[in-house]
Amino acid sequence: LIEIIKGIIISKDFYSENNLKIILLKDFNRIKTSLQNMLRVIMEKYRETTVFICFTNTYDSIIQPLRSRFLSLRFSKETDNDKRKIIYEWIRLLTLIDKELIVFV
Repeated sequence: LIEIIKGIIISKDFYSENNLKIILLKDFNRIKTSLQNMLRVIMEKYRETTVFICFTNTYDSIIQPLRSRFLSLRFSKETDNDKRKIIYEWIRLLTLIDKELIVFV
């Protein structure tokens, strides 16, 4: 997983003027603590060029150093489609890019 993320981050997008990468990590509560620590290092190194969005059912499963770097959004009983719309709107507002540039991992 770490190698895949690094590959995405360092790859060059020749079709976009904006070289910002957005990486969505689903089921983040399943990621082990050791992997979260490695991810923390990557997040620090590439914080200017990459946005990480993590989805979890259990916020407490995320290590504290990562939690302190995240903006936490809680969803009530919206449908998956409603949640997706909210997330795309946040991404658009924060980065002002097209949703085709979003990478799902």
